[in-house]
Amino acid sequence: MTVRMDAETMTFRVDPAKTTIAFLVGATLHTVRGTFRLKSGEVEFDGTAQSARGEFVVEIESGTTGNKSRD
Repeated sequence: MTVRMDAETMTFRVDPAKTTIAFLVGATLHTVRGTFRLKSGEVEFDGTAQSARGEFVVEIESGTTGNKSRD
């Protein structure tokens, strides 16, 4: 992760090589759990406005749930 700071904002860039995105989706009679690899990610915190914004992009083809017929 890299961090950029100035007087009012802090920006965090997430290292894709060290990051996995986990997800949980409710389905009929069960819950689907899985992961995606991260392609890129960044979050910016604005201390003056007390807000945050960001974007995480996943490698869609990397999605896995442990069920080959679904993956």
